[in-house]
Amino acid sequence: MLRLWAERLRSRLPAAGLSRGAVRAWTAAARARLLPEQVRITLSPDEITLARFAHGRHAHELARTRINGPGNGDWRPLIVTLAETLREPVWHQACVHIVLSNHFVRYVRVPWVDDLGGEEERLAYARHCFTQLYGERVGRWTVRLSEDRYGMAQLASAVDPELLDALMTTVRGASLRLVSLQPAFMAAFNHCRDSLTADPYWFVHIEPGRACLAHVVGGTWAGVRGMRLGAEWTTDLRIILAREQLMQEGPVVDSKIYVYAPAYTPTLVSGEWLSAHGLRLPAINAAAPVAADTAMAEAVS
Repeated sequence: MLRLWAERLRSRLPAAGLSRGAVRAWTAAARARLLPEQVRITLSPDEITLARFAHGRHAHELARTRINGPGNGDWRPLIVTLAETLREPVWHQACVHIVLSNHFVRYVRVPWVDDLGGEEERLAYARHCFTQLYGERVGRWTVRLSEDRYGMAQLASAVDPELLDALMTTVRGASLRLVSLQPAFMAAFNHCRDSLTADPYWFVHIEPGRACLAHVVGGTWAGVRGMRLGAEWTTDLRIILAREQLMQEGPVVDSKIYVYAPAYTPTLVSGEWLSAHGLRLPAINAAAPVAADTAMAEAVS
């Protein structure tokens, strides 16, 4: 459509008294309004990553920086560092997409209840599920629900509202327009969704120091859990999955395992869990890459 407007404008150049340079300037300004540049931010305890991309669906990268974080669960120093970084003009005047580490998010499976009348009642029920699992403090956090099919269980995420307010204030201070804010697990799951073809399966998202895993059966959420990991995450993962499988309701079934660990490997990896043979998880083997660029920032493009 933008090209059509430019062609129409060129056809009227003599009558309007406009030079071709003026048309190019007008076209560039219109493109900037319609296709604003993007800044993608990932926020985790260990680091903050910022990347700026030019206009277009397959836009090239204009700038990137990584800043080390304190490595603990306190998000406040990260916000201070982010605000200082965003003072640099290279990050100003753009749309911003933020991916928030699972260290700062809690998840819960919300069963479908027919008697709940609408979105507000489902959110209230999700807060109740968080309270039952994590206590009153998390129950008062800001809650969002996944968009799943009618009658299916949903996945809910909860984030400290003070963190959200601090992020909003910080990006506004840099003349940025917040377009999306995604929990890292959901960004990773959506990024890998087309590769998750087995049924049932486990999807495991690994970050340094933390794992978030979900069990999907028949296309619906059967369970979700987040937990800490040590440096030897592959060893920890075998123990965690064996325990989680034993805790599942109903009969034990064979499940494919998909692991997305962009900090450690450039591919989506998978393993076959043979539950009939003593709940063994054999060595995880590399599968096909899910994308050419596996940075978590690409999950929100």
